[in-house]
Amino acid sequence: MSVKKLIESSKDVRSIDSFWVVIEKASEETKIAFAKEIKEIFNREEYDKLVFLSFTYIGIEHNVAKSYYIEILANLGYNLIKAKDFDDFLEEFKEVETLKALRYIHPSYEDAFGLALTDSGKPNNICKNIFSKVLFSSQKRVTR
Repeated sequence: MSVKKLIESSKDVRSIDSFWVVIEKASEETKIAFAKEIKEIFNREEYDKLVFLSFTYIGIEHNVAKSYYIEILANLGYNLIKAKDFDDFLEEFKEVETLKALRYIHPSYEDAFGLALTDSGKPNNICKNIFSKVLFSSQKRVTR
């Protein structure tokens, strides 16, 4: 949540307990909004973005993820001409940072990605067709 939104949301708060309620509500709204955004990315067939976000969810080392990003997209049958450069996603997604491994800057974003992998408690097409393949490929790659 932005500082501006936090100030607006908490202007009538008179206790610390009420303040925490505002923060928790905003966190939940952030999760839901980001999960919806991820599902829309899938609907727009921007699978390169989903591969990048999957790497982040798994917590893959930046260099490892970057080295086989194109390979995974090719295995998915994604049009590589249409694929965005891996490093461009670091600029686009301010929710992601890289120290040694890719990771979300806040647990709400990580939780949101997890929410986006299911519908009614069951794995959806994002999970089955993108995430599971990234996860399998990453496990295979890391254990070599």
